[in-house]
Amino acid sequence: MDLKYIQQIAAKQNLSLKQINSVHQLQSEGATIPFMARYRKEATGNLDEVAIGNVMEQIKYFEELDKTQHSVGPGEPKALAALEMLDGLLGELLEEYEHDGLGKRLVTCIVADHGFERVDKTFKPNAVLRAAGPNDEENGAYGVITPIKRR
Repeated sequence: MDLKYIQQIAAKQNLSLKQINSVHQLQSEGATIPFMARYRKEATGNLDEVAIGNVMEQIKYFEELDKTQHSVGPGEPKALAALEMLDGLLGELLEEYEHDGLGKRLVTCIVADHGFERVDKTFKPNAVLRAAGPNDEENGAYGVITPIKRR
């Protein structure tokens, strides 16, 4: 994986390059999220399952969808296959959350820095979460999404 992508993931997730490289290496060797979180703490710097899943999601994004759409164009069969593969991985990640009892406590939002389609309607999850207040369990809000400031 290109160093520029590893650096972007590290900055976005507020992690070290070593942590990103370790997750990437373990993933390429076939390690699962629970295995990494439980048995490779020394390699990942004690990342939990959610953090490892987030890193893996970013790795797949940079390795597959973005690169593919830029090389062949959106809507092309190869780009759609990459998108379908990512959708499957997201499904696996959500199943892991459910399996570990996190499914009812997490809200998963998929966002992008740019797109290949026109967007006519926007949703601002921060506005909803901030209106509910932090950790407002009665209304189902468990935090606020905080954008990372670019350097």
